[in-house]
Amino acid sequence: MGSADARMLKVILTGLLLLAFATAVIWIQMVAVELVAVLEVVGDISGIPHDLLGMTLLVWGAPLSAQAASALTQHALQRLNALHTQATGWETWRPASLSGGRRRSTPR
Repeated sequence: MGSADARMLKVILTGLLLLAFATAVIWIQMVAVELVAVLEVVGDISGIPHDLLGMTLLVWGAPLSAQAASALTQHALQRLNALHTQATGWETWRPASLSGGRRRSTPR
């Protein structure tokens, strides 16, 4: 593969990456708009003020994003540990939730 082909491939992949990012942003925006519309309908039906519903949505959002970040981090660390164990035969780190509260640093 020549350098011109490599540059063209890089341009195409960069374009696809930007397209995927823009698509994700659009989907997130659409879901957020629908969620707010549903909450407004619930508020109108039940007589709850829109300000209170907005604050409730903000209060829900913080713990959910923190929980998602925590789960993703734990999954990434488990995967990293599995790759390291596979490569070296040593289990260097194990989350307490998977090892019954103890951590190991011994060969398998």
